[in-house]
Amino acid sequence: IKGLERITPEGQKMHLGAKSSVYHLIGNLAEGEKVLVSEGLATGLSLHEISGCPVAVSFGSNNLLAVAQLIKDKKNCIPVVCPDADSAGARATEEALKAGVQIITMPEGSPKSWDWNDLTIKHGADEAQRIFRQQEQNSPTCAEAEEGEYLSSIDELELEEADFLISGILERDSLVGVFGESGAGKTFFVLDALSSVATGIDFHGRPVQQAPCIYVCAEGKRGIVKRNRAWNLGRWKNPDGIKAFYPVRCNITLPDDEAEQKLISLIDGTMQKHKITNPGIIAFDTVARTLVGDENSNADMSAYIRAMDRIKARYPGVAVVLVHHTGHTEKNRARGASSLKCALDAEIQVAISADTAT
Repeated sequence: IKGLERITPEGQKMHLGAKSSVYHLIGNLAEGEKVLVSEGLATGLSLHEISGCPVAVSFGSNNLLAVAQLIKDKKNCIPVVCPDADSAGARATEEALKAGVQIITMPEGSPKSWDWNDLTIKHGADEAQRIFRQQEQNSPTCAEAEEGEYLSSIDELELEEADFLISGILERDSLVGVFGESGAGKTFFVLDALSSVATGIDFHGRPVQQAPCIYVCAEGKRGIVKRNRAWNLGRWKNPDGIKAFYPVRCNITLPDDEAEQKLISLIDGTMQKHKITNPGIIAFDTVARTLVGDENSNADMSAYIRAMDRIKARYPGVAVVLVHHTGHTEKNRARGASSLKCALDAEIQVAISADTAT
């Protein structure tokens, strides 16, 4: 067992353990045969009933393509992604088609957020089976998907449920800044957060979603191992150490094509070695030591942000964390160009108050 999911009567989803690149299988896999990939368990059960095919439940739209690729590469099966009828499903459809993975969408005109379980409950298994076969016959090819691009109206877009790596603090698919003056404990905060996610233990009472973490250590390289060991002794207390925390100790400065490819090569190689599709967090500590150019220049900072966007796009669902300093006089904001703050999805200030880091 890699992870657990619990849905409360109020509809709150709670995750324990790994979620990325893992799945729950309904039915049996056979080499060369078709395997449907669903978001939720109820959807998967209905798809299995109306199609007769095995189904891999991915537990989230962000994981659909990763599971499909895992099934294709590791199990030598033919994955078919079956997304829900919402904006996240539309995004998963686009990603799957670009990756050359077949999809079967919900029928046109389906109510927002519907899935195959909703359709089966509404129409019954026999009618749902007929509709599914029809959708299967009409499923778009990659070439067809590229022909007609369009924009959705605002009322067609769904509010997406937050997918937190750390409950209430850090979301997947986000760019987050962590700033504070020297000595405030920025690195300790980030190492604590990443170590919690890497091991799956609560972050100071907040549930986490376990995921591998990449830490670009551009400052304090000599101390990273000591801090890791200290955290393990104080929080994790595991003699095997922290297996899903991977520090990058070589120099990485962005934007730079060679450095970017070096980082991607390191991450891809690490994920391949440990049979993981995507990291959950990639942290850069600090902005000043990983930025090519002048941190006070909006042009240079914007180019740096675009490099981060490319990294986010390569690893769907990843949270990119940027650690930055304050200025000498302005202690309540990250120093340098304002374009950094404008690009962030969230910003966390680490400060010392009465000898306590907050």
